[in-house]
Amino acid sequence: MAVPIILDTDIGSDVDDCMALLLACASPEIELVGVTTSGGEAHKRARLAVQLLRRAGRDDVPVYAGMSNRLLRYKPCHFSPYDGHGLSVADVTDADYEPQHAVEYLLRMARERGPELTLVTIGPLNNIGAAMALVPQAMNCFKELVVMGGVFWGQRAQQGEYNVSSDPEAAKIVLGLDVPTTFVGLDVTLQVVNGPQHMARLKAADTPLTDLAHSMLAHYQARLGRDYNYLHDPLALTCAFDQRFVQFAEAPVDIVTGEGERRGVMPLLEEGKPKRLAREVDGSAFMDFFLARMIGLGKQLA
Repeated sequence: MAVPIILDTDIGSDVDDCMALLLACASPEIELVGVTTSGGEAHKRARLAVQLLRRAGRDDVPVYAGMSNRLLRYKPCHFSPYDGHGLSVADVTDADYEPQHAVEYLLRMARERGPELTLVTIGPLNNIGAAMALVPQAMNCFKELVVMGGVFWGQRAQQGEYNVSSDPEAAKIVLGLDVPTTFVGLDVTLQVVNGPQHMARLKAADTPLTDLAHSMLAHYQARLGRDYNYLHDPLALTCAFDQRFVQFAEAPVDIVTGEGERRGVMPLLEEGKPKRLAREVDGSAFMDFFLARMIGLGKQLA
């Protein structure tokens, strides 16, 4: 039976959000119930999600624009700027995504289908934090939460990760959700590398969808001046329905919300309710899986 998922994303910054959305469309294990957008310029990101869903043959999936500001508006905002990765949204208008605000949508779905829904968040946590601040008991109805965020192991654990540190107050609220929660941290996702050999396989598939994925990935790599990128968000999404690539540990965690260099850091605690934390990943096997799904969807749509 397919896992019903709502995907909360800041699509349009790092290209991996786009790849996660395409992977969701390519995975029969998922019922993609809806997409919500967060981060700066959430309405523009909603238009990009609509366009990508159209190209993936999934214009039936509703998209909801959400929060463009941090939960505490008086705090400085450091959301990554929008970049459509070369995919035009000129033919997409605000009328093409849903009029309901993403936060209201999340609360409605928590009431209507919460016990069966997995919420996967791959961007800043301002939508989820706002929904919890409004009606915390409703958000506790979700079956599971999967977060691409945090850093938990090794030297990087002393640094913040973007999705958490861009709005740590929201992340702190989300940490209080009383549902099974999995964090897929940056220390693990940095082991999932999309390099030249993978780009060549996408190019060789020669379908409109794989050409689109290749073009968007190449656009992002060129912007960074390198021939590779990381697939943080596709890995986190996959952990919601297929855990064979990742090993997990359980530990209580916290989030530093004070000012200073440690803002957004997620230290491990000795006591408290444990969260499931990604510990290791077979990056090579995951890349094979990801490419097989992209190529398979491309052939299906061709």
